[in-house]
Amino acid sequence: MKIIHTSDWHLGQNFYNYDRDEEHQFFFAQLYELVGQEHPDALVVSGDIFNTWAPNVQAQKLFVEAVIGLHDHSPETVIVITSGNHDSGSRLEAMRKLWHRVGVHVVGGYRRDSDDELDPKQFIVNVGGKGWVVAVPFFHPSNFPVVVPDSDTENRQQLFFESLIGSIADDGKPVVMMAHLAVDGSNFRGHEEGLVGGQFTTQLSKLGEGYDYLALGHIHMPQKISERAYYSGSPIPLSFTEDYDHYVNVVEIARRGEKPMWKGLKFRP
Repeated sequence: MKIIHTSDWHLGQNFYNYDRDEEHQFFFAQLYELVGQEHPDALVVSGDIFNTWAPNVQAQKLFVEAVIGLHDHSPETVIVITSGNHDSGSRLEAMRKLWHRVGVHVVGGYRRDSDDELDPKQFIVNVGGKGWVVAVPFFHPSNFPVVVPDSDTENRQQLFFESLIGSIADDGKPVVMMAHLAVDGSNFRGHEEGLVGGQFTTQLSKLGEGYDYLALGHIHMPQKISERAYYSGSPIPLSFTEDYDHYVNVVEIARRGEKPMWKGLKFRP
């Protein structure tokens, strides 16, 4: 399975009274070209689609045009989008059913059934029979969905991730997991807000095991956390201190359990 991993678009950012629309449009033009060349099985966007929970009309229009453009350049590619801490999850997935008709899966929160049960399948995307994507939106560390009754707050996060991975049959097909959070040991350069945008950090072990590639969002500096966990970073610099190269990740996984083949592709500013 081949995927392209990107995150932290922050559409609608106003930087010292200058909007970033032209820069974002230039990024999307390059992403269209890349998707058209690579024809990945999946494109995953790991949160912070918008810069604010109430994006302006121009930012929403740019988002819709970008997703349609990506779909048009590779119609067979499954697109999976999750919310970040800057997004309104409910607003992002308001047109979830409509997006689904063109192979776009948007996950902004979670739903329980009439018996108050949490079905893990709402987070699982089948990528054309070639693999699986576990699409986890942003949750505050103390507010992860409860999957084991009476579990304490400290263990909810790990139990949640483990339940999702455990719900996927071991059919030999690769598993990609998405998450929007700050992992211990990450390089936070470019984040001057103290606790990284109000988030606490979490141990990588709290995200469970069983995934082949962890597509992380939230930290803007692209980096490798482990052999299987990577931040793609933001596609454009979002502050003056983000004076490093910006990438998207192209990843190939032969089968479940094998290490991913990864390369970061730099975008022209």
